[in-house]
Amino acid sequence: MATQVWKNAYFYAGSVDLSAYVKSLTVNEGSETGDDTAMGDSTRSAMAGLLTYSIDVEFHQDFAAGTVDATLRALVGAAADTVTWRPDSGAIGADNPQRDCEMILASYVPASGSVGTVPLGATAKFVAAGDVEITTSA
Repeated sequence: MATQVWKNAYFYAGSVDLSAYVKSLTVNEGSETGDDTAMGDSTRSAMAGLLTYSIDVEFHQDFAAGTVDATLRALVGAAADTVTWRPDSGAIGADNPQRDCEMILASYVPASGSVGTVPLGATAKFVAAGDVEITTSA
């Protein structure tokens, strides 16, 4: 069984490679559920609905032009844009698949931390505005 140490993830949003600023990346894939329980059933029953996809990212904040804050602020309230991630910034392959999805920035916290926090943090949540495409070859 192969395992992977998460230490070099690739993350791209707003036409900018933000990988160097990512502290943590959480990818959520699932589906909505609908209750299809009927009279006579003794247990609740659920059926799969529409797929859901979101990404939660924690950044080391940087306010310089072309970095975290400038990139994410431009996405607040904007139309969907391509967000890309893969487990490693190396070449795309079967063991390093790339996922691309048109997404909107649902929330952005430009600064978080407590006194003495180094570096300053920022968080963002992206939600799907289209289907996820998975690429396993360059």
